[in-house]
Amino acid sequence: MAIGSVGGRPVLAMRGRVHINEAPADPNIHAMVRLQVEMLQELGVDTLIATCAVGSLVPEFKPDTIVVADSFLTLFAPEMPMFVGEFDSPEDTLKEELIKMAVRVAVPGLRVHRGTHVMLRGPFFEGRKRDKTVLAMLGGRVVGMSLLPEACVMATRKQRVLGLCFVSNDADEEHSDEEISRRVRAKSDLLGAYLHRVVAAIE
Repeated sequence: MAIGSVGGRPVLAMRGRVHINEAPADPNIHAMVRLQVEMLQELGVDTLIATCAVGSLVPEFKPDTIVVADSFLTLFAPEMPMFVGEFDSPEDTLKEELIKMAVRVAVPGLRVHRGTHVMLRGPFFEGRKRDKTVLAMLGGRVVGMSLLPEACVMATRKQRVLGLCFVSNDADEEHSDEEISRRVRAKSDLLGAYLHRVVAAIE
């Protein structure tokens, strides 16, 4: 974890995080995913910016686009790291004022839109011939393997989440983890500049 300031605001930054798909057979994976968010909460974080790479479900969202999550499609999500009786909605963490601000922030070379995030467990990629078509028909705009668990945990304390989803592959191309990683690295400077402006603009 790194501690510092961005735009005059105190920031805690995680150096990566645990995902449910990293150890699907491990009975402790849900506790690990939850613990990392609760650690931030105990340290005083009340607004979580969660970044992720996602696949596009619609033609208009091309690679090198940032989609700000404004809703979740949870029908096909895996089990979340929650306890019995936690009936809070992760969608309530996605605040309209944060979404609008993140869409307004501009960095040349990056397109920014808003849309519905779909979480699938993975670690395999969703099918292009059927899965993506069905998810898009149901209103999904991007699909990934994280973000929803973090929002679920933040919802238990009525806190805010800003989900910033970098589109790393379009709706039709073959999936390649190597190519996705290459695209993210190639845009790292622009993504860093965008994130800096977003943090500085948070109220």
